[in-house]
Amino acid sequence: MLNDPQSNYLKNTIPELEDQFIEVIGDIPLFSQLSSNLRHQLFQYSKFTKLKAREYAIEQGMFDQEIFVLLRGRLNVLIQDNVGNESLIDVMEQPFTLFGERSLLGEQRGASIQADDEVLLLGIDLSSLPDILDGMENPESREDDEVYQQNVKMYTIFATVLTERLERLVRDQYKLKQKVREFQKRQSFWTEEWMLARIFNQLASDELPQIPEIRDILHKQLKKYQISPPTLREILLSRKISTRRFYMEMVRLNALGEFDQLNNIVLDSVYEITAYLQTHPDFNNLFEISLLEIHDIPAMTTLPDFLNTLYHSMTEANILVKPLPKVKFLNAILTEKGVQTVAFLNFLQEDGWCKDNFSLAYVVYLVCQSSIYVISEANQKIRDYVNFLVTYSTPKQASQVSADQSHALIEQLAEMQEQQKASLPQEKSQPAEPESAQGAADDLLSSLGL
Repeated sequence: MLNDPQSNYLKNTIPELEDQFIEVIGDIPLFSQLSSNLRHQLFQYSKFTKLKAREYAIEQGMFDQEIFVLLRGRLNVLIQDNVGNESLIDVMEQPFTLFGERSLLGEQRGASIQADDEVLLLGIDLSSLPDILDGMENPESREDDEVYQQNVKMYTIFATVLTERLERLVRDQYKLKQKVREFQKRQSFWTEEWMLARIFNQLASDELPQIPEIRDILHKQLKKYQISPPTLREILLSRKISTRRFYMEMVRLNALGEFDQLNNIVLDSVYEITAYLQTHPDFNNLFEISLLEIHDIPAMTTLPDFLNTLYHSMTEANILVKPLPKVKFLNAILTEKGVQTVAFLNFLQEDGWCKDNFSLAYVVYLVCQSSIYVISEANQKIRDYVNFLVTYSTPKQASQVSADQSHALIEQLAEMQEQQKASLPQEKSQPAEPESAQGAADDLLSSLGL
């Protein structure tokens, strides 16, 4: 784990570039909501960290208080098992990705972050701040109150970033939930049509199961349409009914002009058989079919979840001078622009709800804590929605082809695709345009002489 001393802070290495840094940081979406004062505060605790391939920015299990922003390169997210083996679970390569923010909570690192190639990070070191959790648990050990003003400023930076991220994740959930609902509507129609076609094919090819109810349904349809040719009655009275023979006899009689409602009879019979078989306890085994089971999709994580979590944490902490009514809490923190941490802190200070900087610092710490917890839930819901859409794309039919046969077929098709590709004229490759985010990252580095 790299542990650069405070001498590497930007304020000590490139103090003459502070104003330029503040201007550039303001153009980064991640920090665009920060005031100029907060961006200046960020400069005081930031440093550039370069990693070579296979070096770690974060190591699983360690305690530290550094948060990072990826500027250039690719990072691997690794989880270590009980015997020390690491598994890759994710990669990060999008410039301006923030990671490591859970260190604000004083928790162990849950994963290792390792450079896949040469990486440049902006590290934000909070280790020099007073320990707000220790001060909460041991009031007698608190430092001078003025010192905690630094905690207020730094925590406010991350509260602003995290609540903005939460709002974005809530919007993402709405989009995905709508896709799931649209999928369910299409899937319901598709499944019904697919099942009707499947049952008709089995009826016409004599593949329906030999159960008495199917005989009864066919007899009922003949009675409904007042058709009673001896040949059809004979088929239905047979010990083993042949639905293909029944269907072909219907076709023959229709061609002879004995009746003119063949399509109606067949369709009604298929509907009745499908409806019955779907309720049959052994349906899946009879048909080697597994119909899509649409379970309840988990409810979305919302901004009210965050606000309720935060309000509960504040009231439980007994950090306020007097009880804060929930309506006043909501009016102060929530505006038409969204969650406004700075405005909320001003309200607490000006209206006398917080008596000192330590209390303000702890409140804004709770904003960060609640954001991180609710963001984690929102990310899990998003994964659930995505997994649902990927997993339940179509009803599944048990394959009659073995896994080895399937693999062989796929390989043959893939070989055909390669042959097709080789026969096509090769297009001249065009140079790829740089990603906008990476371009912005490069602009930042260039402006700072890196």
